[in-house]
Amino acid sequence: QAFIPYADLSAKQLNCKGSLPLLQIPDPCKTTPCQHNGYCQSYSDGTYYCSCDGTGYVGANCEVSGWVASS
Repeated sequence: QAFIPYADLSAKQLNCKGSLPLLQIPDPCKTTPCQHNGYCQSYSDGTYYCSCDGTGYVGANCEVSGWVASS
């Protein structure tokens, strides 16, 4: 049998039955990155956003107290 370079192989020669499966991107909200009951919204590209509304906290993960001490 002769050597066939990979680039020259057709789908039929490789016995392929369709397209490759899509990569499964893990849901970043499953690790609960939003602290203090912040709401986590995940996106299809694997990123997330924490909504800190009503928690009294701010920051990317609702980790910073939003309360200002009065003097």
